[in-house]
Amino acid sequence: MAKERTAEQKAAHAKRERERRARLKAEANPMGSAPKAQAKPQAPATEAGSATEKAARVATRGLADLPAVPDGFKRCPRCGRVLPVEAFARNKASKDGLYSICKECEAADRKKAAALKKADADFNPAVLPGSKVISAGRSR
Repeated sequence: MAKERTAEQKAAHAKRERERRARLKAEANPMGSAPKAQAKPQAPATEAGSATEKAARVATRGLADLPAVPDGFKRCPRCGRVLPVEAFARNKASKDGLYSICKECEAADRKKAAALKKADADFNPAVLPGSKVISAGRSR
């Protein structure tokens, strides 16, 4: 059984981890840091977890003009409709236990992806006129 770390050990470990990440980041980008993107506007400071804090976050995302979503309903970000929660598939990994987009939008995405995959499969440059057919087996 692992023994509990002291506060000093935890702090030292956190410091080493920060240094390691900074070193890896520097190695990945040897020319220095990339120019920073323009910062998003900060929401005004309010009490943590309060309704006013949520309203401030929503306002900074440009969703303030949208009406509130009643309990038992959820807004699909893809189509923008407010639908009952039954219109969203389950997702244990998400905070509310549901996927973010509705089942209809998800089905449309799957249909589009399948059509693109089929179009890719139909285009095979190995069988164009004047080209040699390449076997799928091992080359020797």
